[in-house]
Amino acid sequence: MAALAEPNIWLGYEVSEEERMMRRGVSPHHTNPRSATLDFWRKTSTIAEYKQIQQRRRTQMNIPTSSNHSKEEHMVIAHRLAAMEKRRIGTRFLEHDVRPEDMEKPLLEKLQESCSLM
Repeated sequence: MAALAEPNIWLGYEVSEEERMMRRGVSPHHTNPRSATLDFWRKTSTIAEYKQIQQRRRTQMNIPTSSNHSKEEHMVIAHRLAAMEKRRIGTRFLEHDVRPEDMEKPLLEKLQESCSLM
């Protein structure tokens, strides 16, 4: 009886340096060991290359996001979002602070009310 396991169809696949860097960079997003992506990476990488990808994923995943290193960056983002929220009218964001004129009716509605022809 023939073996049920399928042969590796990716045997001659060449991984470019750019793809190798991409694999290392996005590895923290691939945490499911049974995913099709990781299976493809295992089949097309050498054991040493795949160990590097795993090590990179582990070290990137263990960096705390609430540390003081990125607190200043988070504060800048929060202040910018708050400034945008001050300028929000409905779903639109204005380029300047909201004034009483901005809360009035749109120009076309004003023209229809003032002009008897429309």
